[in-house]
Amino acid sequence: MVTHTVDTIEVWSLAKILGVMGLLWGLILAVSWVVAGFLGAGLPGPLELVVSVTGGVLYGVLGGAITAIIYNAAASLIGGIEIELS
Repeated sequence: MVTHTVDTIEVWSLAKILGVMGLLWGLILAVSWVVAGFLGAGLPGPLELVVSVTGGVLYGVLGGAITAIIYNAAASLIGGIEIELS
């Protein structure tokens, strides 16, 4: 096993990945709201569906960027995460 250290995370790289994950979670939320609506909970409006998807993307991108910035600052002070690769 070889141990590697993650010294820095590219801000835009993590922001993109978490943005896509936020998009997927937003879509899952929107679909579950529609299914719940058809089961009697009341259908969501189009604005709620759009906000769930775009909110997921924005939260993912901003959260990813902020997380990468904070990680890079912490890693420069105390060292990065060590991972073992085979």
